Amino acid sequence: MGSAALGSVFGVTPAIIKGNAVYLANAAFMWIVPLVVILALMTRFMDNLPLEKPNPKNLVQIFGNKHTWALTLLYTCSFGAFSGYAAALGLLVGKEFPEIPFASIAFVGPLVAGALRPVGGWLADKINSGTKVTFVSLLGLCATTALIAVGVDMHNFPFFFAMSVLTFVCCGFATGATFRMIPHVFGNPLLSSLITGFVAAVAAYGAFITPKIFGFTYTTFGSIYPAFVALLVFNLVTVAVCYWFYVRKSANMNV
Repeated sequence: MGSAALGSVFGVTPAIIKGNAVYLANAAFMWIVPLVVILALMTRFMDNLPLEKPNPKNLVQIFGNKHTWALTLLYTCSFGAFSGYAAALGLLVGKEFPEIPFASIAFVGPLVAGALRPVGGWLADKINSGTKVTFVSLLGLCATTALIAVGVDMHNFPFFFAMSVLTFVCCGFATGATFRMIPHVFGNPLLSSLITGFVAAVAAYGAFITPKIFGFTYTTFGSIYPAFVALLVFNLVTVAVCYWFYVRKSANMNV
């Protein structure tokens, strides 16, 4: 193939398709031109917000604030689960339901979650509370995480897939609502923008960590259930943090 040299340089093993060596990883290069264009447009048109410029003192402020870490946990549980399940679902179906041709419907869950993110933010604005939408969504995420494991145990793909889609629904609502909480918690536009970027960057690791958890439990225990136990515990901890910092009346956080 025309890009075989790059594949060889980086040590990528090609896939053999119809007798030809195809370096599938090179498909990522298609994004180089649009990314360069987007970065140029961002540099030209997005650096004009009426905010003071960030400095090291601002970073110390956000890292020393307990709400930075609480909101990072909430967003990691919501967007991290969204991106993590999206990345790991193919592996899970391939292991537990090998008879199912999953590739044709793999997009459904991520599409639902992505479409519902703005709806979650809109609903939070509508009821004037990102906390309520986030909290209910996280409770739903706990339930669906457990029910996905039940679907695996029953070897019932329709039930498993329905619970997976509901998981993405909960993630979609929670991601939009959690982002809505940030400026209301901090008030300061500069700090809010810094924290939004920070929590989004941390949560993005969900797409890397979740498949690793699934792979580790398969390799170590020969079963997927320990992974679901770990994810459910993480979800429950996040629900507790959300309740303690933002839901209970004595927290005095009307966000």
